[in-house]
Amino acid sequence: MRVIQVYNKRLTWGGEDLSIENTIRILEIHGNEVSYWSQDVQKVKPAVNGKIGLFFSGIYSQKTAGHAYQLIKDFKPEIVHAHNLYPQFSPSVLNEFQRNGIPTVWHPHDQRPMCPTGLSLYKGRVCEKCTDSGEHWCVIRNCRNNILESISYAVRNFIHRRFKIYQHYADMTIVWSEFLRQRLLKEGFSPNRTMVVPHPIRLPNQTINPSGNKYIAYLGRISKEKGIRELIASAKIYPIPLKIAGDYSKYRQIIRSAPKNIEFVGWLSRSRIPDFIKGARFGVMPSVCFETFPTVALEFMGFGVPVIGSDIGGIPEVIIDGETGLLSKPNDPETLAEKIKFLWDRPKLCFEMGNKARLLLEERYSDELYYQTLMGAYEKAKKIRMDSFRKNF
Repeated sequence: MRVIQVYNKRLTWGGEDLSIENTIRILEIHGNEVSYWSQDVQKVKPAVNGKIGLFFSGIYSQKTAGHAYQLIKDFKPEIVHAHNLYPQFSPSVLNEFQRNGIPTVWHPHDQRPMCPTGLSLYKGRVCEKCTDSGEHWCVIRNCRNNILESISYAVRNFIHRRFKIYQHYADMTIVWSEFLRQRLLKEGFSPNRTMVVPHPIRLPNQTINPSGNKYIAYLGRISKEKGIRELIASAKIYPIPLKIAGDYSKYRQIIRSAPKNIEFVGWLSRSRIPDFIKGARFGVMPSVCFETFPTVALEFMGFGVPVIGSDIGGIPEVIIDGETGLLSKPNDPETLAEKIKFLWDRPKLCFEMGNKARLLLEERYSDELYYQTLMGAYEKAKKIRMDSFRKNF
């Protein structure tokens, strides 16, 4: 099958990039021909005219529509699998493929269908104002900390939600978690055209026994929505060694307030991540936002390392409390500290939970299961596009 993967790159590499890399890898292993069409937001001019261009391209982009038509001629795709389309793409690119009879699958990785910023977060707390009451709240609260950006984000989301653009332009919508699927169904997405696919994880050949390891580990973005403030606050309660991996250049003030039992190791290349994980007794994922899916948790669990995560979003679908790790109340450093202390003092339990975590991944998140489910979604998209074609003629 010839498949186009469409993706607007984020400013920083993260779980979304990893999942797209895995998707391409798995498709190619099974003999599919994959074309990767991406845009890089870092190449956008920072001047005002560049940002104005992004605003309009996020609503409709004649340039990307034209490029889509050229891809259809040159590559002759059988399916289009689109991920994050903002800001340099827009749903218009899906429409261009549809108009030419190509089935489209949309794969949102965040809360963007409901929230202009994609985080559903305001001042470190879950916020659903725009979801429930309208996008003007993004402007009132200046959620982008730049009024022009807040206006443009709000207008873009309002248009796409008001006219149900994604519902019309995506033949199938696939998501990583039942949590996000239920959110989309509340938005009016069709239950017959919205399905969960299991997140693939490239499992290491061997697991470890983490019980004797000398630190706990955080891996990911150093940002407010990831609960970094809460994590640092919890580390002040019990002096348990904690290593934090991620780019902290924008949060030096937070780091200066950190206790001595925290070590900031900085950004890690992909080749260095396995050793960092294998050195941990357990991982911690203290997010305060609606995590669509805890990709980082899978990285730890693949090695047999359990994870403590926030009881929010899609995290509880992977971290089964008391089985593959522990769940903690978000925005609550004291409870998080108690969970950390509890698991740290029970190294044997770390080993047992780690084994269960690995088994869970083998059962639910294997490459083969993902491929079969993804192919099922592609076939559904084809049928929907064909049925639509027949109705129109």
